[in-house]
Amino acid sequence: MMLRTSSCSALLLAATTIGALCMGGVPHASAAAYKFDTRGSKLAPNILMLLDNSGSMERTANQALPGGACAGVSGAVLEKNRWQSVVDSLGGPLVGGCAMPLDRSQAPFGALYGSSVYDRTYGFPHYRYGLPITGSEICTLVPKNTTGSSPPSLLDLEYRSMNSSGAIGASCTVGQSGYDNSKGFFAALAGKARIGMMMFDNDPDPGTSMTGLWSYGTPAKVS
Repeated sequence: MMLRTSSCSALLLAATTIGALCMGGVPHASAAAYKFDTRGSKLAPNILMLLDNSGSMERTANQALPGGACAGVSGAVLEKNRWQSVVDSLGGPLVGGCAMPLDRSQAPFGALYGSSVYDRTYGFPHYRYGLPITGSEICTLVPKNTTGSSPPSLLDLEYRSMNSSGAIGASCTVGQSGYDNSKGFFAALAGKARIGMMMFDNDPDPGTSMTGLWSYGTPAKVS
């Protein structure tokens, strides 16, 4: 959700291409490409992924904001933005989903992410993706703590209904079944590699909350 401005077309293309290759079949590598430890066992490679989390990720791959009506859901859009395209490529596609565009300057966005969150005045809407549950709501993943001025924990999430104004409703479960987790980059490499992920953070503050733009804390060795 936390977004800044920068270009990411090349990164999106690379991430989407990797996901497509994994879903469509990766060419077999030669045995020389593997390294072995002293016992003759293959060593799993360490893969570090850098993802753009800037505001341009709210756009689609063709530079436009998501559009297209989501059938049967008032106010929802059908197209996927760059961020959701990356999520689909890495973790598996959201099937039959759509998004509610949230105006960052309005109260529902502030109630969801904190009224003092730094991107309240950003020009693009924030798109929440999920599965339709009624003619005016989708089931989407949101922070559990949705009140107060400070941003909530982004590690404590739950599925809730959301309408076109961004208002959060009752708990729902249909959203959990929307993703095909058998496909995507992570599924293709399960048990074959150790994967780390990082995003852009140009704030020198080491804080792991909004004050440090959600830094990752104390560096640690890859185990």
